[in-house]
Amino acid sequence: KPYLEKAETFEGPDLKLTDVHELCDHSRFCQRSGGIRNLIQKSDDPEARQTAIEEAMICPSGRLVLWDKKTGKPFEKEFESSIVLVHDKQKGCEGPLWVRGGIPIESADGSLYESRNRVTLCRCGKSENKPYCDGSHWMNSQQKLEFRKKWGLE
Repeated sequence: KPYLEKAETFEGPDLKLTDVHELCDHSRFCQRSGGIRNLIQKSDDPEARQTAIEEAMICPSGRLVLWDKKTGKPFEKEFESSIVLVHDKQKGCEGPLWVRGGIPIESADGSLYESRNRVTLCRCGKSENKPYCDGSHWMNSQQKLEFRKKWGLE
């Protein structure tokens, strides 16, 4: 299914957040200021709005997409087509492949996945959501559930 068909939607005064939790690679950028869902509830405050926009745009997996309710357009950085190796310095481990700029991703049977601006692909082999990274390179299933519960990302 395409991203928007799977996404949950959360609305604040000025911003709308779409969220596909199964794409989460647990990079933790959405936690900087108390969690992105809390920030969108205060999106009529300029500082909270700007922080929410920044947090969504740096989500490497593309799990989180923030939308301007006035224009209906997403806040998305224009990426040049590229693939980046992610290293999680804080956790001391190698992370996913960060695929940017709408590079087509083809499965072993030749079918194409939805082309997206930001996705993270598993490179450790432990993901339960291959080809996408689910954070298993540093977290087990129980830790992922606790993380999502703590940050209201269930």
